[in-house]
Amino acid sequence: MREIWALWDEHFDERPQHHHRTWLESRLAYKIQEKAFGSLKPTTRRKLEEIGETGLLPKRMQGDADRLLPGTMLMLAPQRRSRSTRRAGGGVHATHRGCVETTLPG
Repeated sequence: MREIWALWDEHFDERPQHHHRTWLESRLAYKIQEKAFGSLKPTTRRKLEEIGETGLLPKRMQGDADRLLPGTMLMLAPQRRSRSTRRAGGGVHATHRGCVETTLPG
């Protein structure tokens, strides 16, 4: 962690209140990349802030949110004569008689 804190002190003015290593590494990686390649364009930053505040994707991106991606877990859970597909927590779950769980290849 000494190396992490040395890098942190080099790139930031003050230390965060929590010390979760993965979080620190991700912020450092972004900051180093930002210095090497530049920051986000102001329009892109505004769009991302708006998505974060409202939780609504622009119309042209809404269809992408419903597509199955590699790594998506599919689950079939026992149900009485019902068959449905629904989006739940970032994954898609299908229900039908029987119980099967699979993941699309990545």
